[in-house]
Amino acid sequence: EATPQANAIVVIGHGIFTYADTAREALARHLDIVEMATAFARKRAEDFKSFTQTRPDLGPDFTSAMSMKVSEIRQKVSEFAGRPLTATIAAREEQFDQELITVVQRGPATPDHVTWVGPWVICDTSLEDYAHRYRDYVYRNATRTSRSDLLSPTTPLPALYPRVIAVPGVGLVAIGRTVSEAQKTGEITRHTLEIADLAEQLDTYTPPTEDHIFDLEFWKPQMEKYSRKTSGSPVGHFRVI
Repeated sequence: EATPQANAIVVIGHGIFTYADTAREALARHLDIVEMATAFARKRAEDFKSFTQTRPDLGPDFTSAMSMKVSEIRQKVSEFAGRPLTATIAAREEQFDQELITVVQRGPATPDHVTWVGPWVICDTSLEDYAHRYRDYVYRNATRTSRSDLLSPTTPLPALYPRVIAVPGVGLVAIGRTVSEAQKTGEITRHTLEIADLAEQLDTYTPPTEDHIFDLEFWKPQMEKYSRKTSGSPVGHFRVI
């Protein structure tokens, strides 16, 4: 009401919402604003790096040993999760500074990304440590929100395994229940690296708060959407023709 000429709303820690008479117009407006904001940030960053232009090129220097490491990670996480999972390269090790991993571990760029990359985006610890930290995160916030249904040990949690793992000598490996899910996780990871890198050059990368992330991750419609992602998927099965 104070600014009737406005055509967008910026929600801090979440994103941009645009509106217009049609969905097509609203989307075009949204993309224009994103482009302007990105150009503004890049112009002021001293050393801008793009992580999102293309998927990582494995190239001839991607050795069989590296491929074996990715396969081993996939097997290890699948066994830990108790279900078949897929893995793909999100970013090669030489594409980013190791310090950026610590920065990104502060959390996802927006709460909506938690479904894809988890609360801390990148895991560089053991799977057991990650699962323990995740359970603590759920218990702490379920107690805060009186979500007694999440305090039961029999309640299935979205994922006790990390969605992105830092693998020395390889880079960042994205995990998913399907190939498509792993690729989308990798894409969001690269996008987050770019956001964090720009934010640190301009000021500080500050993701949404833990309670905001949790509230979105365990919002019941969001949980239902996550459970439907692989409905009917044949992942992990062999078919002989």
